[in-house]
Amino acid sequence: MKNPIATRATPEPRARATTSGEIVRMTMPTYCNHRAPRRPAHATASPPPWRRLAPLLLALGLALPAAGDETGPAAPPAERPDITIRDELTVEEQLDRAFAPEDAATATKQAAPRRLTPISLSVISDVVLHEQDARILGSALENVAGVTAHRFGGTTDVFYIRGFESLSSALVLTDGALEPEVSTYHTYNLERVEVVRGPAGFLYGGSALAGAINLVRKRPLGQRGGGVQLLGGSYGTVYGAFDYHLGSAGGAHAFRLNALYTDTDGYRDDLGNTSWALNPSYALRASDRTTLYANAEIEDGDLSSDTGLPLLGGAIPEVPRSRSYQSDLDVNERDVLRLRLDLETVYGPRFVLRNKTYLTELDQHSAGTVINGAFVFGPFEPLVARVLAGLDDRQQFLGHQVDALFDLGDGAVRHQLVAGLEVQRLADDFDLGFFNLPPIGLFNPIETARPPLVPIPGSRTTGDVETTVVAPYVLDTIAIGARVKLALGARYDAIEIDDARTGFRGDFDQASPFAALLYAPDQRFAVFANYGRSFSPPSTTVVADGREPEEGEQIELGVKADLLGGRLAASLALYRIDKEKIAIADNTGFLAQQGDQRSQGLELELSGRAGRSTLHWLFSYAYTDAELIEFRESIFNFETFTFDVFDFSGNRPAWVPDQVADLWLSKRFRNGLTVAGGARYVAERFVDEDNAVELDDYVTFDAAFAYTRGGPWTARLHLKNLTGEDYELRSFSSLAVLPAEGFNLQAGIDLRF
Repeated sequence: MKNPIATRATPEPRARATTSGEIVRMTMPTYCNHRAPRRPAHATASPPPWRRLAPLLLALGLALPAAGDETGPAAPPAERPDITIRDELTVEEQLDRAFAPEDAATATKQAAPRRLTPISLSVISDVVLHEQDARILGSALENVAGVTAHRFGGTTDVFYIRGFESLSSALVLTDGALEPEVSTYHTYNLERVEVVRGPAGFLYGGSALAGAINLVRKRPLGQRGGGVQLLGGSYGTVYGAFDYHLGSAGGAHAFRLNALYTDTDGYRDDLGNTSWALNPSYALRASDRTTLYANAEIEDGDLSSDTGLPLLGGAIPEVPRSRSYQSDLDVNERDVLRLRLDLETVYGPRFVLRNKTYLTELDQHSAGTVINGAFVFGPFEPLVARVLAGLDDRQQFLGHQVDALFDLGDGAVRHQLVAGLEVQRLADDFDLGFFNLPPIGLFNPIETARPPLVPIPGSRTTGDVETTVVAPYVLDTIAIGARVKLALGARYDAIEIDDARTGFRGDFDQASPFAALLYAPDQRFAVFANYGRSFSPPSTTVVADGREPEEGEQIELGVKADLLGGRLAASLALYRIDKEKIAIADNTGFLAQQGDQRSQGLELELSGRAGRSTLHWLFSYAYTDAELIEFRESIFNFETFTFDVFDFSGNRPAWVPDQVADLWLSKRFRNGLTVAGGARYVAERFVDEDNAVELDDYVTFDAAFAYTRGGPWTARLHLKNLTGEDYELRSFSSLAVLPAEGFNLQAGIDLRF
């Protein structure tokens, strides 16, 4: 019988389906992502120290592989490791893998079948992103079990994995490098999104106990081609995306350019957004052994803060959902720079060395109105209480990572070993303050706010934080015989934090272990279990005194299966996560509280194709039982001018529904027509940890149509929230909610060249 485990894992071809259904083969090697440790949550660049470190790290990355090239002749193609092998696939198999990829690399840093990876792992391909018109990360994550996404303050992607908020319990990575928490993640240049649900701290550090999301960007191709997307529709929205790639005749050089422009008036009054981005990338095959990848990305956003509608007496008042109570003083200007340099050298069939040097900077200037509820004063019109939150924030992450991949052993026992070291310097310079705004009428809002504003005494929080991380890590995946796979790993983080502005200093050293066991009785089924621990130093946005590291552990049991001749892939997982000293947002939206939380639940993901047809489908369901084990909150009493302490232990965390289900169907016809649609159900959820206000459950429906005659163009139509369902998302404050978009129509054309 063929060994279901010990056969070498071969990454899938980078096949991509166009809207016409034809397949474009991608020939560059599979990219295995690297880890990025968690940083303290805001960040400012202190340029000189970091800039001086960059040449040293870059030299290290270039010197090691260069030295290796002098040891002998290049490895023959037949001896190159399995990470570069490409199998020939039928058109149907290519389309299946493009719609629901079989392989992923984020969980183990080596491309491997998801069925044989002993942890819950989801992949959203660019085919699905395009078909669903998922332009930002939050839209893409609706396909993943156990994940819900929100637009925090109307400008920032915030999500929940297994009941835990991303700001304190998860990581976002771009090509394996750490991303700012206060950001919007566009998908215009993504090949796929990989989501690890469960402990990822053993490779990526930080507080990645609940999970990690890796945005894998498109890489240069060794061929000339490209395309343009042009769409427009509801709320004065205009969207354009550009993709162009070319390569040299011999295949030694390849270049790609992705670009984005989007502008919208917004579905809420006077709250438009404009963004643009540019992402050139270059690949150089220096020799048969060595490949160099360089990538630069610039993003610019002129955004509008939005804290939604105030709560009146614990309910949403009868006002237009499009009404805005934001002041005229609001502004949100955000610039992001990402630089990546990846170097991969193959020393033979059993050893690969990877180096990554990365720099990420975020510069943000914002002033946003925060709504603190609506109140009735005698016979007069209810008034909306407001303050203005001003934030100047500069973040910079500079790091280098070395990964050594070994393939050891033969016969009954085989090791796939990843050993690495991460060195990282993080900078965070921020100034946060709150200012009084005059109240505004709930039913007849007339703006009277004029500068200068009076700051609220004691509300200012500043930091000039430098964080140094040195972290070795190892993961050994052991195939024992034909049916058993054992994974053992750990990462040791040595972290130093120095806040020059507040005087806070701290050293945090701790290991994050991981152990997993997988049993595959045959080619179709695999049963797995894993255990992991993680810790994270306190975020700089935890403004409470006595900041302590967060700690947590998870145990997970699951089963994965490929059924119906590979036409149905299923994954079922049961888990429990216990986490201590979690930073929890107070009613200003910042992480001022701490508590202990437990989350346990069930997650199911199904993907497949009906028979031999081109009807594809994705389904996910999650049941989440989350509880605040110990949580007390201090709330200011405006009558006594003192703080009252409330015990909310035993309550459910805010914005965590107990059930979420999502379905997407897609059918491609021979005449060039594609018809797709889906439904999403989200159960009731609380607005705050006091569990005083509960929002209703909701169901939304989407549809999409595409048509091509086989030429260079494809017409597209997207209908979102078909029934105009009213539902709410998380606001900046727990005394307000953000109305979600109603019915939205987007139409346009794709041009290929």
